[in-house]
Amino acid sequence: RRWYKALDPLLKNYYGTGGDLNVDEIHEVIPYTLANDLQHPQQGVVQGHFGRSLREMRIAQLREGVSLPVHDRELSPLHPLAPQRTYTVADLITGWGVAESILSYYAHRAGAVLPVDGEGSWILQGHSAFEGRKVLIQGWGNVAATTAYYLCYAGMRIQGILDRDYGWLATSGEPMDLAQCLSMLQGRLGNAMNPDQEGVEPRQAMEARFWQQKADVFVPAAASRLVTLDQINSLMDHGLELVSSGANVPFADPEIFMGPISKAVDERIALIPDFVANCGMARVFGYLMQENIPVNSRAIFKDVATIVRDAVGSCMPAVPSHSSEGGMTSLSVRAYAKALDQLMPSFKS
Repeated sequence: RRWYKALDPLLKNYYGTGGDLNVDEIHEVIPYTLANDLQHPQQGVVQGHFGRSLREMRIAQLREGVSLPVHDRELSPLHPLAPQRTYTVADLITGWGVAESILSYYAHRAGAVLPVDGEGSWILQGHSAFEGRKVLIQGWGNVAATTAYYLCYAGMRIQGILDRDYGWLATSGEPMDLAQCLSMLQGRLGNAMNPDQEGVEPRQAMEARFWQQKADVFVPAAASRLVTLDQINSLMDHGLELVSSGANVPFADPEIFMGPISKAVDERIALIPDFVANCGMARVFGYLMQENIPVNSRAIFKDVATIVRDAVGSCMPAVPSHSSEGGMTSLSVRAYAKALDQLMPSFKS
């Protein structure tokens, strides 16, 4: 509360904020800033960019859209035994974007194109390129758990989960399917894995085995700078071909942009950087600041899927360069080059 009070002049004039790791957008950021007479955590961005006549409309759209309950059963992980649990756009949208980035990678690699009259998302559309692919998840908060759910919805399976205190591995059985994933998500204790759920082990008993799993995809979606070079090398040695960064700066590099571990991964397999994979909430803010847009869950989720899908596709060459592991290399390098080119049109890679 003291932090938001100190930032109040910035937040009212030109700066925006939002939820983060262990900071809830709906239950903490919005009420804490509202107590300082801020109409919305993104009010400063609206104030700095738009005239008075447009500010109130955009702030109203932000207030409505971010907190919007998602009742659509294709978008929200509603459990048949717990139908009263309601998720909001803020709860789900980052995991939705991370999952879409992974599916977009495999769809593009397979030469697949979404039908013009289709669902607008690979999560909802599905494709044979997704079926049965194994995924490792680091973390079990909103981003990690919803990413896992949407990937299972599209046909992938969870090989292992490593949370702060507990974890789950499929070493003695089949990978986790959609029904199991939904149960694990709904059974969380706050934003943490429930140790009473089937197959859950203490972290110290299973962490070493987690980094030796054979999987197609790894989603680091816990805190920043956790993944060491030895850990990611072990996964790559066991056949990993794609990393999608659910966390900001997931590798244990001091650098924010492309430290030595990030570079090593990008040179060996496909690495979708954080500013592409987990841009979902930022894109929601951008979407809701537009004029004449529908403010409903379908429109918001479709917009985020489109932005993420186009970003991933634009970083994948028509004639891909594959590593010996079979992954597509230098994806992050191309993503940064394209981002810089958009920010500075005169930039030459």
